[in-house]
Amino acid sequence: MNKIDGMVSGTPPAGIQLRRPDLAYFTNEQMRSNENDEPIPEFCIEVISTFDQTNEIKIKLREYFKNGVKVVWLIIPNFLDVHF
Repeated sequence: MNKIDGMVSGTPPAGIQLRRPDLAYFTNEQMRSNENDEPIPEFCIEVISTFDQTNEIKIKLREYFKNGVKVVWLIIPNFLDVHF
């Protein structure tokens, strides 16, 4: 797990099976938690590539929100777009 001021990269959030956001934000309280499971991030960022399938992105978003993620940004570099 790579931690930088509450931002974590490459870590699957708890309860989100096989889902790894490109970037995740955890509150200070979550970072200090001594729980065995990884906390659910408050905020996830997904960078969408030309190889990502629309249905898979929708499934991933549903899982994130179902498991407690509050905000997700989708970044589409090819179009210089950010959706939130």
